[in-house]
Amino acid sequence: MRLTAILFVLTLAPALPGPARADQTGMCDSPPCTREELETYERRVVKHLLRVQQLKFEAHNRGDKKVAERYEREFKRTQDRRAQARRAIENAHD
Repeated sequence: MRLTAILFVLTLAPALPGPARADQTGMCDSPPCTREELETYERRVVKHLLRVQQLKFEAHNRGDKKVAERYEREFKRTQDRRAQARRAIENAHD
């Protein structure tokens, strides 16, 4: 069930609306980023996304509402970062 929820969230993240052009600052050392650098960045963000989601669920199950809400905000920010990375990969020219 948890895996299904994770996959559902990961498939929806790129479909979220956002700017037409992804900001590549922070995605690589020297923009414009190569496709390989963008894919490496996305893998790192996905790992973080899964880790934050797990921590959010654990806090929720412990009944720690304040911590769960903080992880929820971080989860949403990380989803946005992944969506930006996906758009940058789609727009990469190499």
